[in-house]
Amino acid sequence: MIDKMKTELELAAAAANRSTSKTGPNITIHGAVGLVQTGDGSQATVHQHIDASLKQQVVSALDFCLQELEKPENRSIGNLDDLKGLVVDTKTEAEKPHSNSLKIASGLRSLAETTKFIASLGPAYQVLKPLLSHFNIHLP
Repeated sequence: MIDKMKTELELAAAAANRSTSKTGPNITIHGAVGLVQTGDGSQATVHQHIDASLKQQVVSALDFCLQELEKPENRSIGNLDDLKGLVVDTKTEAEKPHSNSLKIASGLRSLAETTKFIASLGPAYQVLKPLLSHFNIHLP
């Protein structure tokens, strides 16, 4: 019985050491990636980098949105001032040297979700929609 218990404890200790001391390769991916599974129990730290080109596209798209919101046919939108504020806040974040990609993605998604239901803002939605794929947000 002692030998059996000793063997079971050795097996348990070996299994515990194997699972806690697992170190896999470091993988760096430059590009748009949805998911990379490297094995059972794998973990990842993700940092999304927004390059200057994408930032400029976001700023240009948000400028276009502001122009669309200023059109006379959009003055009757109930929350127009709030919508303009969201555009300005998102644009300000995109213009920062070290911008928060989560804030940008959140702002763009909110703007796209809002503009897709307002017929007169259809052009703004069409400009925002392709940018969202860079943040893994896909809308119809």
